[in-house]
Amino acid sequence: MHPLIQLGLRLRSLPIFDVKRNYDRIRRAQEAMSSSPEEFDEESSTENYYLLDSYLLSDQSESHIPIRVFAPKNPSDRKAGIILFFHGGGYVTGNVDTYTEVCLDLSEYTKRVVLSVDYRLAPENPYPAGLDDCYEVAQEILYYFHEENNVPGPYPVFLMGDSAGGNLATVVAQKLTNQCLLHGDEKNVLKPNGLILLYPALGYDYSDDFAQEGPFPSLWEKHTGFGLTLQNMRDYYDLYLEDDSLLTKDPNVSPLLMKNEDLLEAIPASLILTAEHDPLRDEGLYYAFCLARAGVDVEAGIIRDVPHGFFDKGSFFPQPQTQTFEKIKKFIERIQDELSSNPTADFTKEKN
Repeated sequence: MHPLIQLGLRLRSLPIFDVKRNYDRIRRAQEAMSSSPEEFDEESSTENYYLLDSYLLSDQSESHIPIRVFAPKNPSDRKAGIILFFHGGGYVTGNVDTYTEVCLDLSEYTKRVVLSVDYRLAPENPYPAGLDDCYEVAQEILYYFHEENNVPGPYPVFLMGDSAGGNLATVVAQKLTNQCLLHGDEKNVLKPNGLILLYPALGYDYSDDFAQEGPFPSLWEKHTGFGLTLQNMRDYYDLYLEDDSLLTKDPNVSPLLMKNEDLLEAIPASLILTAEHDPLRDEGLYYAFCLARAGVDVEAGIIRDVPHGFFDKGSFFPQPQTQTFEKIKKFIERIQDELSSNPTADFTKEKN
């Protein structure tokens, strides 16, 4: 890692950056540095993406959920499939603007349409508001492409998220899979075809004692000095949860708490990539191990010499970002090929 980047990460880790007191300033700083629609040239803003601010939700919701839709520049390059993306930011910061550039690149690299969900943020909208937004959009998208047959041939839907967005993607996949199991959905209507997680937040304890003595060495090895700190994690969850005890008991907050083996083995094929210099590295790898042990098709790995949050910072980490794009592209194409060769595969696995 470049020495200047290391210096910046060390400065970012200093306790003067108080997330709980300064989250609104962090939001404003992110927005000031992000790419809004008006900042792209006319060709980009009209052809590369558009903002869909519509009603992709159930009648029970009291609000609508903005979604930004990205597509490859050349329509003839577009391939079947949707990536439904949930951005990171500790459930508190980030939005479709701050992730516009990386979503454009993701769409162009994979040749798939990317839908970026502008879910509600804490603390104004604490858990489960943001999760509910992501879940409702996923239901609508899956129903549209899997049940209503609005497009010809297999049209896979992938859930993807980084950091807190990786948590949301994981929980949404668990909830959708559970619905399929409960209702005997043999047509796979509400089951995603794949799950893509980048340095996801999946754990249930970010105390110093647990970090030092628990099963995930990276929590303490990387607890400070690399941008994201353990104190940051505690602050984010304090803002996200009105009831702090949910972190240690609710699998819809902490997916590592999920013990339902039937559900775990039915999770869709997954790609889980963690960052070497990230306190969350080992909990992401452990989740991959849990899925593999349950029989899920899992690809997992560590992107070397990068910190948490590198994915949307391609100007600082161009090679790791390209490496990540390539892994995502290969994973999607493999799942697409398998789906095309066996489009009527059963949702449930045959029991021995």
